[in-house]
Amino acid sequence: MASDPVLKVELTLKDRVIDTYTFAQAEVVIGRDPEADITIDNTGISRFHTRIELNAGGTYILKDLGSTNGTYLNDQQINEEPLRSNDIITIGKFILKVNILKHETPARVSRSQAPPSDDIDGTTVLSKEQMEKMMANIKKPATPGKAGAAGSNAQPAGISMGVLAAIGGVVFVAILAIAWFVIM
Repeated sequence: MASDPVLKVELTLKDRVIDTYTFAQAEVVIGRDPEADITIDNTGISRFHTRIELNAGGTYILKDLGSTNGTYLNDQQINEEPLRSNDIITIGKFILKVNILKHETPARVSRSQAPPSDDIDGTTVLSKEQMEKMMANIKKPATPGKAGAAGSNAQPAGISMGVLAAIGGVVFVAILAIAWFVIM
C-alpha cells in the first residue's frame, strides 16, 4: 500500500497539542473507549464517537457514529463528509487537525500526554445552548489581559466545561440521594 495516503492527526485542547498520530490503516476510530485508535478520555466524548475511513478511491471519509454531542468538520455538524488535508474536526472541546500525506512511512507517534480523565463512566450530554457556547468559545481567540502583554493566556469569560461538568455531577448525585431517601 505504498501509494495509499497517510493520515496525520494532531489532537489539541485549548490550543495545546496533546498528541500527534500517524496512520496508514484504512480505518481510524476516535472515542472515549480505550480500544479506539485515538482515545479521548472525556465524558463529552462517546465511547465510539467518530470514524475516519479510507474509501476505495483513496479518499478519507469522516463519519459520526451516532455520538450524543455530534462531530463537527470545519465548524459544521456532519454525519458523513469527505475529509481533506488541513480540515479541522471538533469533538466536544477537542480539536483534531488533519493532514493527508502521500508516500510516507507510517508510524504512530507516541502518546506523550493523555487528556484529563473524568471519573464518571457515562457520556455527558450537553444542551444545544451548551454546545453553542462551547463552539463560540473555541472560535474566539484569546485576548490579551489589561496589561496588554503579548502571549497572555487570557481566556474568554464564562464557565469552563470542567466547572460545568463538576456542577452537573454534584446536581446528579444530589438528585440520586434525594430519590433514594424518598424511595426508602
